[in-house]
Amino acid sequence: MQEVKRARGPYRSGLKRRAKIVEQAVEVFGRYGYSKGSLQEIAIRSGITPAAIMRHFDNKEELLVEVLRHWDDAQVADEKRYQGLAYFRSLRSVTENNIAHRGFIDLYLTLSIEASRADHPAHPFVVERYERTMEVFTRHLRHAIDNGEIPAMDDDTVTYEAHLLIAVLDGFAIQWMLDARIDLLLMIGTYVDAVITRWKIGGGYRPEPAAEKQDQDAG
Repeated sequence: MQEVKRARGPYRSGLKRRAKIVEQAVEVFGRYGYSKGSLQEIAIRSGITPAAIMRHFDNKEELLVEVLRHWDDAQVADEKRYQGLAYFRSLRSVTENNIAHRGFIDLYLTLSIEASRADHPAHPFVVERYERTMEVFTRHLRHAIDNGEIPAMDDDTVTYEAHLLIAVLDGFAIQWMLDARIDLLLMIGTYVDAVITRWKIGGGYRPEPAAEKQDQDAG
């Protein structure tokens, strides 16, 4: 039986140091946001200098992406506990966790806008995350259909419903960031309940594309 080689020496030490930096960056960015979360603070918490951080990450943006990957991994692990409509109902508990870590909402929204440019270092991550969210939403919606929780929908309608839900949830988050008096948990919980009720009563909804509607009106 072949022995599995383990990292050792400087390489293993480097991996541990990198993991420590990410762990502390999660706390700093999560509490202060990206713009106010300094490398100096992360370095102090990690027991190193800012220059040492730059030996592991090319820039602050690369460290941010690693922090968000770390955060996303925890979300994915939680996502696997639920299936079908139960997953969408669980978005309430996800929201509670996000509210407790307001800085991460700020990170995601800021990065999503800034990284919309193809030349931004975090662009691949943002695109990958959006595609993964779409895959998760459509998968659970199809699971609900296949298991008789809601009436059937065609693939285009499933995709539209996933796009719509993501857009509304992101919109709620933006409103909450602008006005902390908004009850984000209530808004998301109420909306998700309403969407599930709509799915149960009449299935999905997909409006006609604007171009097709104009052609019909012209005819």
